[in-house]
Amino acid sequence: MKYLGIWYKKIPVQTVVWVANRDSPLSDSFGSLKIGEAGNVILFDGLQKAIWSTAALSKLSNPVAQLLDKGNFVRRNSDNVSESYIWESFNCPCDTLLPGMKLGWNLKAGFESDLTSWKSSDDPSSGDYAFKLDIGGSPEIFLQEWSMDSIQW
Repeated sequence: MKYLGIWYKKIPVQTVVWVANRDSPLSDSFGSLKIGEAGNVILFDGLQKAIWSTAALSKLSNPVAQLLDKGNFVRRNSDNVSESYIWESFNCPCDTLLPGMKLGWNLKAGFESDLTSWKSSDDPSSGDYAFKLDIGGSPEIFLQEWSMDSIQW
């Protein structure tokens, strides 16, 4: 299985901090990463079937995909020098919270960022645990086990 990921390079143990296609691995070595017509970053398998995309609705005239020094993979217009991104991996965390990432709800944009465990140490697909923010009532952070639908902490 093959994945598109971001990891720390200059440490003794390879530590993966983000996986794009964690629930849709490539089954062969013939995948490709392209910028589509609307400017979305798309990962294709060997049969040219899209298996992952940044899936942002805004169309870009001069699209750029960039890995920033802090580990944030972003999609933006090439003429945009500000930190205004159309899509960013920091809004789609996996199991690691990096400096600059936010956990919880973005009420303005209408999406939730939570952490979800890996299935196992060598399988980055979504595991049984999620660390998230509940905004119903008084906001609280909790750890939930999906298989038992129970709050652990």
